Amino acid sequence: MSFAKFLRENAATAGPPTPEAVPGADLNLEEQTLLNQVLIQGIRQGASDIEIIEGQPPVFRIHRTMQPQDLPVLERSDLESILSPDQLEQLTRNLDIDVSYSVPGVSRFRVNIYHDRGGLVAVFRTIPQNIPDLRKLGLPDVLLNLTEARSGLILVTGPTGSGKSTTLAALIKHINQHRAVKIITLEDPVEYLHTPIKARISQRQVGVDVKDFERGLRAALRQAPDIILVGEMRDRESIEMALTAAETGHLVFSTLHTRSADETAARIVDAFPEGARPAIRAQLSSVILAVVSQQLVPRLDQSGLVVAYEVMLGNTASKSTIRDGKFEQLRNVIEGGSATGMISMNRVLANLVQNNTISAETAMAHSPNEEQLLQYLGMR
Repeated sequence: MSFAKFLRENAATAGPPTPEAVPGADLNLEEQTLLNQVLIQGIRQGASDIEIIEGQPPVFRIHRTMQPQDLPVLERSDLESILSPDQLEQLTRNLDIDVSYSVPGVSRFRVNIYHDRGGLVAVFRTIPQNIPDLRKLGLPDVLLNLTEARSGLILVTGPTGSGKSTTLAALIKHINQHRAVKIITLEDPVEYLHTPIKARISQRQVGVDVKDFERGLRAALRQAPDIILVGEMRDRESIEMALTAAETGHLVFSTLHTRSADETAARIVDAFPEGARPAIRAQLSSVILAVVSQQLVPRLDQSGLVVAYEVMLGNTASKSTIRDGKFEQLRNVIEGGSATGMISMNRVLANLVQNNTISAETAMAHSPNEEQLLQYLGMR
């Protein structure tokens, strides 16, 4: 039996296809490589991640649960087939590599390939072909207002897999639909692909189109952009360049692996030597427009995940708090800024419970302050 036939005969166990799978529903599986056939099956089952281990059956992550699949195994050659000669050399030298990959008509993937006990493992993170609208993500309208800004820094933060890249893509999509500006993105790797509508968009991949984030940012400042997206502020140099870009009249978007506004401000400032921190606090306070911290939370009906978020806006109170280095007080600033569109993670979690979207137990597990959440839920 061919692999394609195997997939067709086992499709009944996959449940209804996800919206992302619909564009590839009419593909002829016989014409696809073995790797693509596995990826297509993962998309049809709604997997967010597809893990392929050399010589072992694939594993799909569906609603955060790792589920081994009764599918034929793939070998090293299947995984190496998606790499160019230069990328193969880099994998050999560094023992891991980040790349992007696409199955036309189905999905794009962010891929990390690494070594494990002498074999290769590849993790394919699915990237839907269609960039969602911000409202469909469940994020507040106040973020749409931020896309009209001419300069400043907007940070989207959260743990790995919290949807930061999707939120950034939705923001860029909205700008592309409404503003005739030039946008430069620096990504590692390029994930969502943007088709120019009103904006001129240049998407540059670190390691392919530019050596590193710092060099790419430095060059971008000489390429007349209005808006710069930095996939991640990874180190002091990239943080410093992003702050400078925002300070010199550009609208800058970026991400950090932090879980709240106070943690984000502290992470940025702590990246610098003690003597430089007062100046960095002043610079950050002068350019910050918003910090959006988010996480994905299991729905009560087990049908998937919903975004829970915190929004801090750069108003007089938050800027003053950052400038003075009193980061722990940012939570109070957020609580007191609801009239301007700020909202805390606990408020959003409580709203999701009260709307029967998530359970109280799930909210507690994702809360930054359980006592406060209990008060919001009327349980204290």
